[in-house]
Amino acid sequence: MDTIPPELIVPIVESIPEDDPESLRNLALAAWRFTEPCQRQLFYQLSLQPGVGLGWSSSVSYVDAAAHLAAFPRLADYIKCLSVFLQTVLPTRDAAGDEIPALISVLERLQALIEVHILRGDLKELPAGLRAPLNHFIDRLLHANIPHFFLSTLSNTPVDLILRGMASCNIITLRLLDLKIEPTGLEYLETGSPLAEGEDPRLRALQLDSAVEIYPLLLHPRVQQYTEKLRKLGISEEDGNAMNEALSFARLRAPTLEHFSLVCQTEVSNRNLTDAFPSHLPHLRELRVVFWNERLGPLRSGTCRGEEDVDLTDYIRQFIAAMRRDLSSAFTAGLQLVKWNGIQGD
Repeated sequence: MDTIPPELIVPIVESIPEDDPESLRNLALAAWRFTEPCQRQLFYQLSLQPGVGLGWSSSVSYVDAAAHLAAFPRLADYIKCLSVFLQTVLPTRDAAGDEIPALISVLERLQALIEVHILRGDLKELPAGLRAPLNHFIDRLLHANIPHFFLSTLSNTPVDLILRGMASCNIITLRLLDLKIEPTGLEYLETGSPLAEGEDPRLRALQLDSAVEIYPLLLHPRVQQYTEKLRKLGISEEDGNAMNEALSFARLRAPTLEHFSLVCQTEVSNRNLTDAFPSHLPHLRELRVVFWNERLGPLRSGTCRGEEDVDLTDYIRQFIAAMRRDLSSAFTAGLQLVKWNGIQGD
């Protein structure tokens, strides 16, 4: 391995089958023979799960990761992208076992992260021994202004966590979050926020996937300051009411957007889209619009039923007219409109 040219390292690493535990085990045993650039590529990403045999074959258990980093501590600095699955770290498991101390040990070692994913858990029901260390880890990330923060499939997500993330990070992805925000729950925003007065917001890219509860928060007058510098916005929704709120947010941020992606996973009416789409995007450079249309058949069918084809421009004719007014002919020639059958997005 010492003679492998650097430009071949990435293709070699990408060819390693992630779903073959034996391959990964052999790779770990032989890692000491690899050149440092190869090791940096191999250990760039780490995905942690709370146990073995849970269906995430590309993830490593907390205990195994802790043991490996204890044996080879320098590898911690190679890890830049971390995913932490929390789903089964609940009182239903043996919370007094080795897993929670192992996870805490791993989190304390990782000091060079640039992207962190927190996934699949109830942030209110974490074991007592994990709650404070996890909060400390997240606080450290946000204090260091980690570039990319990803929250997915989390219950009881604190509003304050979302706000601090938007104040500290360049890129945030929010997916399937349970916030359960009541109108009165936003009253505290009137007295303070993580973004200091006069501070320039860091957030430049925001991806929202089935994030139904997030839109009342984003549309709150005191929260709009967090997204006023937004350049890239991606929205994917399957709830019609949420899509209406999502488009309201898109209209709010349309003046600064350079990249806009919309995936509509529900049947929508021509009138609703015509009224709701942003009508003026003066800085837009890239647009992606994907529609789910009932006539193409149910999700994951992969087949069309043979009904008469539907022209997507009928759905957003007024929006397209605005695009042609604002954008150059070179751009509009490549405008991407997609009808989605649930299998492919483009």
